Amino acid sequence: MEDTKESTVHVDPSGNLTLMVGPEDNQKTFTVSSAAMCLASPVWRAMLDPKGHFLEAHSSDRKVSFPDDNPEALLLLLNVIHLQFLKVPQTLPTEEFYEVAVLCDKYDTVTVVRPWLQGWILNAKVNKNFWTGAEERWLQIAWVFGDHALFQLITKELAFHCNVTTSGQLLKANGEPFTGDTSVIASVINTRNVILTNIVTLCKRSIDNLVLGKEQFCDKSMGTSQCNAFTLGSFMIGLGNVGLWPLPKKVSTQETSVQGLSNDLLHIQFPTFGGSRKKPIHSDCSSFSEKFKVMVKDAAKLVPELLDQQQRHLDEQSKK
Repeated sequence: MEDTKESTVHVDPSGNLTLMVGPEDNQKTFTVSSAAMCLASPVWRAMLDPKGHFLEAHSSDRKVSFPDDNPEALLLLLNVIHLQFLKVPQTLPTEEFYEVAVLCDKYDTVTVVRPWLQGWILNAKVNKNFWTGAEERWLQIAWVFGDHALFQLITKELAFHCNVTTSGQLLKANGEPFTGDTSVIASVINTRNVILTNIVTLCKRSIDNLVLGKEQFCDKSMGTSQCNAFTLGSFMIGLGNVGLWPLPKKVSTQETSVQGLSNDLLHIQFPTFGGSRKKPIHSDCSSFSEKFKVMVKDAAKLVPELLDQQQRHLDEQSKK
């Protein structure tokens, strides 16, 4: 974005409004046109309307303070709405892109940056897994600008790797709390819970099949019941070792990440029934173990549809 080392930038040299942006110890001043701002944003229009109730509209010295806004990101928006297109960058680093998204969401100015949006995202996508390490930032970017595919991709990745605390707070893989829009966090939690529910349901169904004999995993003519019982016992002990026995009624209380739980389940040991002098060795009765591992991998890949309210939001944002 444009360098803002100068304390004052005349976005519109004949502007009738002065913006004081950022905290006092690092404040930047922009001279702008109030008319341009009112045309670009319904939020700014309400703020600057002389007939409105905002204090900014009644400032005698025509100065308005934006202490919480990022100066570089706001200057980019101001350059766009003042037709200073040559000053608008063709590429944006992740952090700067995120700051622009924050302001576009705050001031409802998605429309004004739409012509540059595809270029910013495509440039970032040149790098494979460009969002790795900055998932929160890119998820918010996708949420603000209505990028369905990117939002679902990163939601799945976060849901797969995030843990939760005993109180249900979402934690990133590094243990730090997950921050962001509450609707965004809800999407990650919902996806995580659906995948965990699929896994727990799979475990319950597998136990039921063993107990009720719905599936026969032993093909020996003798010792079949003992072999199945041995498999069932090994399975239940294994579930206990990974914290899934008894099977949880609410997956939202499961602290382990989907990835961690899946890996634990894939490493459950199923010792084979040893048989006896009169009964055959069951060392090759491994079909349950093999089938269960395939089903665990499949269950972890199932991604639920977005919630209706999230789908509506992304649809609305993508049309701006």
